[in-house]
Amino acid sequence: MEYLDEIRMLRVPADLLKQIHETQYLTIRLLIFRIFNFCVIILVGTYIFVNLFYVKNETFIKTMQSLIHMTHLLLKYFFLIYYKLDIGKLSVSISENFWNIEAFEKNVKVRTQKVYNIVERIQKCLLFVTIMLGCLYISKPLLDKNNSFLLETYIPRSNAIDAFLLMSQLYCFFIGIVTIVGFDLIYFSLCVHVIIQIKLLKEKLKNSFKSFRKNAAYELSSCIKHHQYLFSMFLRMKEIYSIMLLFHYFVTLLSVCSVVFEILSGHTDLSNYLLKFMMVLFFVVQFAYYALPAAEVASEFSDVSQAIYTSEWYNSDIKLQKSMLFIMMKCQQIHYFSGGDLMDINTDTLGSVIRKIFSFYTILRNLIDK
Repeated sequence: MEYLDEIRMLRVPADLLKQIHETQYLTIRLLIFRIFNFCVIILVGTYIFVNLFYVKNETFIKTMQSLIHMTHLLLKYFFLIYYKLDIGKLSVSISENFWNIEAFEKNVKVRTQKVYNIVERIQKCLLFVTIMLGCLYISKPLLDKNNSFLLETYIPRSNAIDAFLLMSQLYCFFIGIVTIVGFDLIYFSLCVHVIIQIKLLKEKLKNSFKSFRKNAAYELSSCIKHHQYLFSMFLRMKEIYSIMLLFHYFVTLLSVCSVVFEILSGHTDLSNYLLKFMMVLFFVVQFAYYALPAAEVASEFSDVSQAIYTSEWYNSDIKLQKSMLFIMMKCQQIHYFSGGDLMDINTDTLGSVIRKIFSFYTILRNLIDK
């Protein structure tokens, strides 16, 4: 992970993860820090879980939402640590094996530089919006005078413990922003890097057979090797993010449906409607943040066969034409990121989540009207 800040588009998440020392090698100090973080997260989550047995109705729903938030943080922090070495290897692989855009034509370099700049602006914008939403969420106790905590929790009626619990929630909130946003930005950046490399691969394939080039066989060989490498990287990313994608699918459904139920049941104040709307938007956008890049990677891989067909393949000899046929057959097999090997993650999955949310809204609305 120490290589992250040396790679374009990975500098923003690297700066974030530095705040919790996860760009460093494992040391005793870092191990103690991790144990402390897990203890605080589990402590806050335990008080929230205990509260489920003492509340009902709207407070029960809010407590469930709080428990989902803490589970989200716990799993993201665990997966960040568990796959830290794998993500570090991917970053090293990017710096060592990815094609340099300087070797391509000027128009290709300009387009790629624009993509780099746009992605970095998106990252900074998302970070800024997340911080603003975080500040709004921290102000939640100011909007609800009956609750001085950020999350619904069991209150032991001790001033000292109450203060400690509030500080623990604030600390978890800081860890959550750094961990969740940093982890998500790494995923997005890796996907964009793969997409750019596939586009460069397609560009090279299109130009490999122009004007009866003598080195067409060598260039085709390098393209095949690079495609195999990119596909192996795709499979490694699929393994790393598989469980997390499945978790996001269900978290998005549960979180949004619970907020919709809370709004429609009339168990929220007018001052909290904006906060609830922002929560719904946050969870849907976060899942889209995972689903859309995954769909684009799959689309780019399948589009390699089209790039080969639009090249001047008819200028090459029969042997090369047969080689290209095998490449086209391989590329026509569409591969997606999966959620725990149970579902493909793509735009259809995102649409499925949104349809299920609206179905839940419609059913609940009809029940309330009756």
